[in-house]
Amino acid sequence: MLRAPKRIGLLLGAGASRPLGLPLMTDLLPPQFRESIGDADQEVIFDMAFNWSMAQHPTSLDFELLYTAVDALATLQSQDLLALAFVPHQRDRGFLFKGPTNVIPSPEWARPHAATLRERLKAAVHDRVGTVDAKAAAKLYAPLFNHIFRFAEGVRELHCFTTNYDRSVESIWEADLQDQIEVKPVLVRGFKQLSPNRQLEFDPSTYDDHTPTNSAYALKIYKLHGGLNWIKDGDRVFESPANDYLRRNAVVYPLRKHVIDEPFRTLLTRFQNTLKELDLLIVIGTSLRDEHLRQTLAAAMRANSRFKVIVLDPNAPALKESFGSEFEESIFAAPGSFGDSAAERELGDRLLEAASYGSL
Repeated sequence: MLRAPKRIGLLLGAGASRPLGLPLMTDLLPPQFRESIGDADQEVIFDMAFNWSMAQHPTSLDFELLYTAVDALATLQSQDLLALAFVPHQRDRGFLFKGPTNVIPSPEWARPHAATLRERLKAAVHDRVGTVDAKAAAKLYAPLFNHIFRFAEGVRELHCFTTNYDRSVESIWEADLQDQIEVKPVLVRGFKQLSPNRQLEFDPSTYDDHTPTNSAYALKIYKLHGGLNWIKDGDRVFESPANDYLRRNAVVYPLRKHVIDEPFRTLLTRFQNTLKELDLLIVIGTSLRDEHLRQTLAAAMRANSRFKVIVLDPNAPALKESFGSEFEESIFAAPGSFGDSAAERELGDRLLEAASYGSL
């Protein structure tokens, strides 16, 4: 029996912004980035990170891997296992290398050069994804939001989680183009004017100010990895009115091991708790490589057999398979590239399938 879900969420990754011309992790660095470094020591660090990342992902340069390697060198301590590449020859103890090596001076040498290169990489991210065409964003996302609000019976709030730093969704409201969304929802970003003399400040209680019982519709956006215009000042996070790169940008840059501090801990907790209340989550354009997100999804599916996940991605069948047979009846694969008419039809079919499968 077909039952339209009443509580729906979105999880957006870089592939969801690709139709806007924004890059994926595999083409995030601009061409000739290495040539632009202009510092021999930083070039050595870049080459080390580049060679390692290409060994892990031979088909293309993956920025996530590259940044992870540079960050590891920027925080390297002599007692870390990675420092074995920097240990000098122990000739006086009888230990010798049999041939030439690539050993470079010491962790103390590597750290400052890697730290400077890390800032260059962050600035490159900002330059590549900091600007969004609002009209193009509205043309891309408004049909998706309209489709979901039409499909979801009586839903008045849509939870939109994203790992992207860009302002694609927010730009629609900033350009006053939200009328293209039929129900004209208010955008809830998690920021509030707490002081008349300060900028907008992150306050998670704003998500609770708009509930399904209110007459107005709401689209609630949770930027799980932060935003390029989020500025951290001690324990507080503010929205910056400028679009310049700042060292204090509050974002979680790609790392294999996440250190979740505020406000990201609160946002992740919101994600975990919200999934417990949803009937359906639509995942668009993410490889789901972040282990904390995969674990959260798996826990939600285990806790509630009625909770369904639709994955819209060119590699959707493989992404579903990566979760194992345990979730065969919980995940619906929708192969396609977001923004294509064929993918829109595929998503519509999977929505109907998920709604009619089991007891949604």
